[in-house]
Amino acid sequence: MLKLTLPEKDNSYKDLVEHPSVLRVLAFSGGYSRAEANGRLTRNNGVIASFSF
Repeated sequence: MLKLTLPEKDNSYKDLVEHPSVLRVLAFSGGYSRAEANGRLTRNNGVIASFSF
């Protein structure tokens, strides 16, 4: 599993998401508001959320 910050460019982690040795790519909210983080997450296929409060 990889836990990364939400990328600035949509689908930047595509190669990682599709790599056979990677189980999951999780994204930190990166200090964005929940609405902004959700929007960014929606635009990054195959990446799942890792929110902490």
